Amino acid sequence: MGKDISPATRRERAWLKMRAKGILERCERECNGSYHNYGGKGITIDPEFYGNFVDIARDLPGYRQFADIVLHRIDSTEGYTPENCVWMDRKAHRAMHSKERAKCPDFRSKFFESHWVKIQFDGKEYPSIKAWWRANCVAFGYLHVAKEYRRGVPLEEILARDKSYAKRKVSDILYQGRSYNSLIDWWEDNCEAVNFTWVQAMTGSGMSLERVCDADREASLSGFDW
Repeated sequence: MGKDISPATRRERAWLKMRAKGILERCERECNGSYHNYGGKGITIDPEFYGNFVDIARDLPGYRQFADIVLHRIDSTEGYTPENCVWMDRKAHRAMHSKERAKCPDFRSKFFESHWVKIQFDGKEYPSIKAWWRANCVAFGYLHVAKEYRRGVPLEEILARDKSYAKRKVSDILYQGRSYNSLIDWWEDNCEAVNFTWVQAMTGSGMSLERVCDADREASLSGFDW
């Protein structure tokens, strides 16, 4: 029989393991949204620290001293090691980093800069990647598109993936005697004003296709573009 662990301790260990996994992904996975601020800058996590994170993290200064804690690196240019880490109150940690960024003339990260760069695509200019996403994508969320664009994935490839994902066949859709292979096929044939993301959300929550069409007609008459 293994050592008996109380429910409270199991929750605590699970929470700490999640923190360790998050740190590892920021440091080693290029597809992580924060990689450019961690692994991209040479920040790593000590293997021994990661392997024994649950036990070591409990002994670090600041643990259990605040209601909402976050692991802080004392020297932001160094990686995650027991000697370089303490626990801090999350609000104080956020405020401290806000002041540090305000002192730096280039405090906006590459992630946020990519949100506002002008986009040239298919003969048109868009003021931001978000404007391009709104005009072209039907299935992917904005944050996913922004992350892929920041990673250097061509817009044509993002758009092709978006269309392919939207057209994935879940089950045939029967509507007014016609059969559609996917929800996006039905949307393209029956809707004029409401966007596909809204249709996905509404049908996913149980709204019937007939009610979606009614909403689309109401939107068309009112001049709204959902």
